[in-house]
Amino acid sequence: MSFDLPTFFFQTANFLVLVFVLWRLMWKPLRKHMEERRMRIAEDLRRVNEESEQVKKLEEKVQKELRAAEEARIQTVRRAELAAETRRQELLDEAHEAARVERDRILAQVAVEQKRREDQFLRSLTPLVGDLLIKLLDELGDDASLHQRSCARFAEHLLTLDDEDRDRIRRTAGSGDIELVLARQDAPPELNDALAGLLPGLAARVQTDRSLVAGACLRVGEIVLDGTVRSQVARALERP
Repeated sequence: MSFDLPTFFFQTANFLVLVFVLWRLMWKPLRKHMEERRMRIAEDLRRVNEESEQVKKLEEKVQKELRAAEEARIQTVRRAELAAETRRQELLDEAHEAARVERDRILAQVAVEQKRREDQFLRSLTPLVGDLLIKLLDELGDDASLHQRSCARFAEHLLTLDDEDRDRIRRTAGSGDIELVLARQDAPPELNDALAGLLPGLAARVQTDRSLVAGACLRVGEIVLDGTVRSQVARALERP
């Protein structure tokens, strides 16, 4: 096979033209397309990275909010438990106070009822005991010594009256309504002296009442000074 130079140059020229045409028509657009694709890929990667960062930040934010929500829930539960415990304690205190008040009320009622029954018993017993004591004292005082001593104590009481009581008795005695009741007919001299000092120049009607057992009772108008054994026994029985 012989080498044909013109043909060689022609084919070489055709190849170069073909290469130029391919480069011109295809390679340049292809490079442009590849560059654009590379740029799009780079942009996509950048956006993916940005979105990944945003997702990461969002996850961190969500985790932070979840932790805050969990802490808030724990605090809320604790406050609710504390409030429930406080309310429970308040209810217990109120129940204890109500029970104490009710107990005190019941005890007070029991005490009042017991006192009423005791007083009722004593009131029912007092007349009997009083009569027995008075009878006993009356028997013991047959020798008049009890009467004499009771009148002497009554005379001392009249002598120890203060000025205000003396003036009130003397003003009342001006009406002339004066009465001296003796358990026995005889009155000791000290009682007569005490009456004379208390009511000078005034005479009293004298009466005898054996039920008084011993002693004397002076009545001046509505004022009554009782120094009899019977009244002393009655007052002693009335004391709580």
